[in-house]
Amino acid sequence: MNSSTHPKIRFAVIGLGHFAQTAILPAFANASENATLSALVTGDVETAAALSKLYGVPAYRVVGTEGILIMDPAYTWHDDIHQTIVVGEKLKKRVFEHRDQVAAEILYFAYCIQNEEDPEPSGREGLIDVRIFEAIRLSCRSRRAVRIEPLAADSRPVLSQSIERSPPVQPKPVNVESPAK
Repeated sequence: MNSSTHPKIRFAVIGLGHFAQTAILPAFANASENATLSALVTGDVETAAALSKLYGVPAYRVVGTEGILIMDPAYTWHDDIHQTIVVGEKLKKRVFEHRDQVAAEILYFAYCIQNEEDPEPSGREGLIDVRIFEAIRLSCRSRRAVRIEPLAADSRPVLSQSIERSPPVQPKPVNVESPAK
């Protein structure tokens, strides 16, 4: 069987720990005729960014009942992120300029601690993520769509909460050689 007569089977690797990095991901180099690595799923953004680049998984795509969301690149510390939303025949594109998201999160979290306020998003956002991953797992196992029941409405972050910081500047090494050649 080759890809000219049959479409490639697309795979997602969920969890990017030691075994995934030393055994599963490298195996895709030997399976490129019939298979392609389409998604990497992890909560570790740095690992996802590095492995996405290394294995050529530059974007993520979420396909829903009403449309498609594409973020390209999926993870980055150095570039703009391009978002594409497709609903029916309508295509909407948006660019999120490179910024320091981590500094903004640290500033906001420190503000909440100092002012005894509950941070937003709460752990509820994590619960939503877990529900999505569980539905993906069940969908893969049953080979059918899995409906996720919505949670009761909750307050959402608002634009006035936005904190923007310039992207970090790469520091120059001091009396050291680069670890990569």
